[in-house]
Amino acid sequence: MIVGIVNHEHEPASYQVEIWMGGEKAKLRIPGEDWDEVKMELEHERKWEQAVGFVPQRAGREGGVCIIHRLGALFRRASPSLSRC
Repeated sequence: MIVGIVNHEHEPASYQVEIWMGGEKAKLRIPGEDWDEVKMELEHERKWEQAVGFVPQRAGREGGVCIIHRLGALFRRASPSLSRC
Protein backbone atom coordinates (compact mmCIF):
# COMPACT_ATOMS: atom_id res chain seq x y z
CA MET A 1 0.00 0.00 0.00
CA ILE A 2 1.07 3.64 -0.36
CA VAL A 3 1.14 5.70 2.85
CA GLY A 4 1.36 9.48 2.53
CA ILE A 5 1.57 12.36 5.00
CA VAL A 6 1.53 16.06 4.14
CA ASN A 7 2.36 18.73 6.71
CA HIS A 8 -0.32 21.46 6.72
CA GLU A 9 0.59 22.70 10.22
CA HIS A 10 2.28 25.95 9.02
CA GLU A 11 5.42 24.96 10.94
CA PRO A 12 7.81 21.98 11.09
CA ALA A 13 6.12 18.91 12.59
CA SER A 14 7.16 15.42 13.72
CA TYR A 15 5.19 12.39 12.54
CA GLN A 16 5.20 8.70 13.42
CA VAL A 17 3.55 5.85 11.48
CA GLU A 18 2.60 2.47 13.00
CA ILE A 19 0.54 -0.48 11.77
CA TRP A 20 -1.48 -2.62 14.21
CA MET A 21 -3.11 -6.00 13.51
CA GLY A 22 -5.04 -8.19 15.94
CA GLY A 23 -4.12 -5.95 18.88
CA GLU A 24 -0.37 -6.16 18.18
CA LYS A 25 2.01 -3.80 16.45
CA ALA A 26 3.04 -5.21 13.07
CA LYS A 27 6.41 -4.63 11.42
CA LEU A 28 6.39 -2.03 8.65
CA ARG A 29 8.16 -3.36 5.58
CA ILE A 30 9.74 -0.61 3.53
CA PRO A 31 11.77 -1.96 0.61
CA GLY A 32 14.87 -3.58 2.06
CA GLU A 33 14.11 -3.17 5.78
CA ASP A 34 11.55 -3.92 8.51
CA TRP A 35 10.67 -1.26 11.11
CA ASP A 36 8.55 -1.16 14.29
CA GLU A 37 7.55 2.39 13.37
CA VAL A 38 8.66 5.15 11.04
CA LYS A 39 9.41 8.63 12.37
CA MET A 40 9.98 11.76 10.34
CA GLU A 41 10.16 15.54 10.60
CA LEU A 42 8.45 17.49 7.80
CA GLU A 43 8.62 21.18 7.00
CA HIS A 44 5.35 23.01 6.17
CA GLU A 45 3.79 21.71 2.91
CA ARG A 46 6.37 18.90 2.62
CA LYS A 47 5.12 15.40 1.82
CA TRP A 48 6.30 11.89 2.78
CA GLU A 49 4.98 9.10 0.59
CA GLN A 50 6.22 5.53 0.60
CA ALA A 51 5.17 2.07 -0.54
CA VAL A 52 4.75 0.12 2.72
CA GLY A 53 4.03 -3.51 3.44
CA PHE A 54 3.46 -5.05 6.83
CA VAL A 55 4.43 -8.24 8.61
CA PRO A 56 1.95 -9.61 11.20
CA GLN A 57 3.44 -10.95 14.42
CA ARG A 58 1.32 -14.11 14.18
CA ALA A 59 -1.02 -15.84 11.74
CA GLY A 60 -4.78 -15.55 12.14
CA ARG A 61 -8.00 -14.07 10.82
CA GLU A 62 -8.95 -11.96 13.84
CA GLY A 63 -8.90 -8.19 13.87
CA GLY A 64 -8.32 -5.70 11.12
CA VAL A 65 -5.46 -3.53 10.02
CA CYS A 66 -5.05 -0.06 11.55
CA ILE A 67 -2.64 2.52 10.24
CA ILE A 68 -1.83 5.08 12.90
CA HIS A 69 -0.02 8.32 12.33
CA ARG A 70 0.97 10.62 15.14
CA LEU A 71 1.55 14.34 15.02
CA GLY A 72 3.63 15.14 18.07
CA ALA A 73 1.70 13.72 21.04
CA LEU A 74 -1.61 13.54 19.14
CA PHE A 75 -2.62 10.55 17.08
CA ARG A 76 -5.02 10.04 14.24
CA ARG A 77 -6.41 6.74 13.00
CA ALA A 78 -6.68 5.81 9.34
CA SER A 79 -8.98 3.00 10.52
CA PRO A 80 -12.17 3.40 12.56
CA SER A 81 -11.34 1.63 15.82
CA LEU A 82 -8.18 0.40 17.52
CA SER A 83 -10.28 -2.13 19.43
CA ARG A 84 -10.74 -4.04 16.15
CA CYS A 85 -7.02 -4.11 15.37
